[in-house]
Amino acid sequence: MHGCINSFCPTPLDVLGTTRFLYRRAMSDSASLRAPLDVDFFRENGYCILQNVLTKDELQYYIQLYDEDREQNPHMWVPFQQGPHSQIRNCDPLITSPHFDGLIRHPRILESIEAIFEGEKCCLTEACLRWMGPTDASGNAVEKEFSGWHRDGGIGAHALDRAHRAGFLQVMIYLSDVDDQTSCFSMSPEPTDCDVHYWDPREQIRQRGYVHLHGPAGTCAIFNPKMLHAATWRPSTRGRKSMQIYYGHQEFQVGDYGNEQYMRAALDLAGPFAAPPVDASARDPEEEQLRLAKIDQYISRMLTDRNSKRTMAEFTSIPPAFWRDHPDPEARAFYLGPGLNLRSKQFARAHGIPIEELPPGGPPLAETKTLPAPPKSHLMSRRQD
Repeated sequence: MHGCINSFCPTPLDVLGTTRFLYRRAMSDSASLRAPLDVDFFRENGYCILQNVLTKDELQYYIQLYDEDREQNPHMWVPFQQGPHSQIRNCDPLITSPHFDGLIRHPRILESIEAIFEGEKCCLTEACLRWMGPTDASGNAVEKEFSGWHRDGGIGAHALDRAHRAGFLQVMIYLSDVDDQTSCFSMSPEPTDCDVHYWDPREQIRQRGYVHLHGPAGTCAIFNPKMLHAATWRPSTRGRKSMQIYYGHQEFQVGDYGNEQYMRAALDLAGPFAAPPVDASARDPEEEQLRLAKIDQYISRMLTDRNSKRTMAEFTSIPPAFWRDHPDPEARAFYLGPGLNLRSKQFARAHGIPIEELPPGGPPLAETKTLPAPPKSHLMSRRQD
């Protein structure tokens, strides 16, 4: 089990009931150090930095929890390719280390998320522990490698009907010191009300520049995952520990993945599907029809299909202990959100929860076909082996 550090060590019961109480008590000791969320800065840049989110004891506890998870559950840490190098991640921390619930639902973070959402309740959509190991290969995402720069959901995938165009928000929490001698997280700032028609990241960076997120362990940034961002790799003898958490709206609405009209306009102006620089009447009809069909396919894959699922990703399993059995109704609503993803539904079914007892919302889970028992000869051969 996870060792205690000082007096801060949640018990197994705490993770299912009293997380918020523990953190209200812990945060009260450092309330004078807490800086309010700068919503104006977020509006102008698409991101903001939270100061002093974790107390010293909390930070030490979650670093130890992270280290033990990576040491004790190597089978859950899988390679994840991004740009020219790879990192490993565990996107099921609620299964391997349920006490990460306390970091995912940390009051300081939830207050900030809901401030950007302008009071609307948030929910979990994904949580991953990540490790970027030491490397002697040069692959700075800004100066040498542009392939790693991306917008989650693609170009123009902004939720125009939401406050600050944020259908989702992502939180990056460093669990190790990160400086200009280590690999880091990078963003290209953009106001939340600007037009975004830059398919080529070089053009975006020329227009708006970039920011490297450096800071000690405990540094926490909130940003719109639809803004341009990347992992910047540097030659270093030190690795980077982090937890990345995605939050969505408990009350999902079509358009949280992006506005179709806005995305279509963005695709029409830039990128591989952009309209040729001639008057529409002078374009080849067959080529124009093919171009528009490719835009339709892109929008269907990146937007329409995802809006129908109502959940952001299929990476994180949420055990029934959180969405069904948690004694706090606010916690249950937070983890259930607008509906469980397929991964969580399949996890629940594998643990004996019938389909008809699963909550509504989210993508449907198909019923499994009942297969006959394997032939006896097959069972006998297995025993003989």
